[in-house]
Amino acid sequence: MPVIDLRGHRFTRLTVLERRSNGRNRHARWLCSCDCGAQTIVQGTDLTRGGTKSCGCHKVQQVTTHGKSSTPEYRVWTYMRQRCTNAKYWAFEYYGGKGIAVCDRWEKFENFIADMGQKPSPEYTIERRDNDKGYEPANCYWATRTQQQRNKAPGKESKTGIVGVRPHTRIAGKYVAWITVKGKSNYLGTFDTIADAAMARKEGEIKYWN
Repeated sequence: MPVIDLRGHRFTRLTVLERRSNGRNRHARWLCSCDCGAQTIVQGTDLTRGGTKSCGCHKVQQVTTHGKSSTPEYRVWTYMRQRCTNAKYWAFEYYGGKGIAVCDRWEKFENFIADMGQKPSPEYTIERRDNDKGYEPANCYWATRTQQQRNKAPGKESKTGIVGVRPHTRIAGKYVAWITVKGKSNYLGTFDTIADAAMARKEGEIKYWN
């Protein structure tokens, strides 16, 4: 089975430099540079599965630096960096793959929590004001899922260019308006024109989100 070339790929704090000889189990090994400046040789499967995230300094810092590695904010920070830097992460194509990056200051969790503070409640997660820009203090805030849905731009599958408005799937020339509330899609009606459907959507936003 051919070995996937990991050179240049980044896995949490490790950047792959070059291939090294296989280990005793015949698995491919790679020389990696850690963010702390050290170099280490890591088995490829440990990188791609997330088993090894640094040269060892990461675990030390978790214990001695901030002591918040089990907090919700730390998990948000970790997932934020994964989707922007780890090409193997499931959401990378929507973030790092599109050029969305984490600012240098937020490479350290201490700076991230100092800028963002704690989540107001468990329902909140990180949101960007401008989806074309990356994760940085001026562009981020804690938001609920409802607020995120409100700020969401039309997806690639949108046929009208308006969030919450789509052509009727069975009746030609008709348009359906809908809105997501607490994770569920709510039907707002079927209309003759896009304008009427868009108005219903706006009224739904006032009713359910305002």
